[in-house]
Amino acid sequence: MRRLWKPSVVIATTILVMAMAAAGSVQASSPNTVTAVNQFSVDINKSLNVQFRFAPGTLHIEHGATLTFREGTPPFPEALEPHTLSIVDRADLPRTLRQIFFCPVCQPILAAHDPGNDQQPPFNFVVNKGPAGLNQPGDSLLVDADHPVIRARVTASAGTTLRFICAIHPWMQGRLIVE
Repeated sequence: MRRLWKPSVVIATTILVMAMAAAGSVQASSPNTVTAVNQFSVDINKSLNVQFRFAPGTLHIEHGATLTFREGTPPFPEALEPHTLSIVDRADLPRTLRQIFFCPVCQPILAAHDPGNDQQPPFNFVVNKGPAGLNQPGDSLLVDADHPVIRARVTASAGTTLRFICAIHPWMQGRLIVE
């Protein structure tokens, strides 16, 4: 009879861990939220792996809904990175390593966030190229350590797909599908 409790504990623990993981994933992906994820790993004398990405990479969102763009929790405080969620034309998405390092659409976006170009606040954390809201290329949101959460309404028409990148890290790319 004493041996029967071990399998029960293993099964119960497995169920508990799976439930906690599922609950964490539900909490992590709040509706209408895009998170800039910062992950790092190192293999000494071999490589440094930096994984900056948007989570989720594709978000279905209702026309008129408010999008929350937030900075993810880094593995350590010094790893906090500023990010943009910048709407671009599909044709302007960087696809090659050269395009990523010499991103022609990124510089104007970054200049719009830092109109003084002196790297000192005040920065523009929300840039609207046209009408208010996220609806066209050039619209952009910026998060940093002092402003880790920015919100904006999605004003693009239903049926529109808005492509976005981080103008600081152009390999970070995603889509807003407006419904």
